[in-house]
Amino acid sequence: MDINTTLQKKSLAEEVSSLIREQINDGKLTKGEKLPTEPELMKLFGVGRSTVREAIKMLVNMGYLSVQQGRGTFVESVTETNEPFHQRLKRADIQELREVRDIIEAPIARLAAQRRTKTDLENMEIVGMVRGLDVAPEELAAFIKAFRGSKAGTPDFMESEDNEREESEHEAE
Repeated sequence: MDINTTLQKKSLAEEVSSLIREQINDGKLTKGEKLPTEPELMKLFGVGRSTVREAIKMLVNMGYLSVQQGRGTFVESVTETNEPFHQRLKRADIQELREVRDIIEAPIARLAAQRRTKTDLENMEIVGMVRGLDVAPEELAAFIKAFRGSKAGTPDFMESEDNEREESEHEAE
């Protein structure tokens, strides 16, 4: 048996939102149309109120539905483009994601290697040296600048610390 599918565990709310989204995508629910009430959806899907509310909240966040207090829940959009990227990734098939990464990442790496400059290589070398140190990303540019201005491989900031130490030792004498 050759099964090349990854099973994904879904909550009831995700399943309900998926079923409602299918209704919208298939044109069975159109823009501006009012959804059944919560009790009707509970009966229709055989789930509790909290599951229905969570499913509706998910669809509101994706841009499919809008809730109007006292009036009901309405179809807002019939396209998937409003869905947040992280939500799409949750639904995506792992194998398909790997295939997309293979298609995109290899050419990007090839272009980066072809277009790299001597400065890029030096920066990568410096970043490699810093990797084990506790340097915040926003401090990295200053670190690189200090390192580039160094004499004989001693970064400027280290020299200034040494100079400060020597000055304070002289003052103590």
